[in-house]
Amino acid sequence: MYVVLSRGALPLKSLQKIHSNGTGRDRPLGLWQIAGMENTNHQYVPPKPPKSFRMVLDLNRSEKRIDAVLLAALKAQKENINLAILTRTSFKQLFLDGRVLIKGQRARASSAVNKGLTYVDILGFSQTHE
Repeated sequence: MYVVLSRGALPLKSLQKIHSNGTGRDRPLGLWQIAGMENTNHQYVPPKPPKSFRMVLDLNRSEKRIDAVLLAALKAQKENINLAILTRTSFKQLFLDGRVLIKGQRARASSAVNKGLTYVDILGFSQTHE
């Protein structure tokens, strides 16, 4: 069984309940933490799928749509020339084919992106240094 959090899907056994300050009462279901990651400076990093290009977006503010942000980031990167010269039509087709993953889950072009780090994998492309 998996639990979907804002940071990706995790096996249920890797989660533990957080108890309130000594009262012994459990907090609501939404307040679970990853076992062994009590420090909030750590973020769950989904495993990189094979034969994929990983783009890490570090945003100062949330964005309503990922497509404009991701396309600009792909044009600016120098690791994969095929993604840097991708046309907008081909880029949209990647979303329609389900080849764009946000934190390990299939993304839509209209998917919102939160502030902070976001891991985007594009299937079928690879890093040049691999």
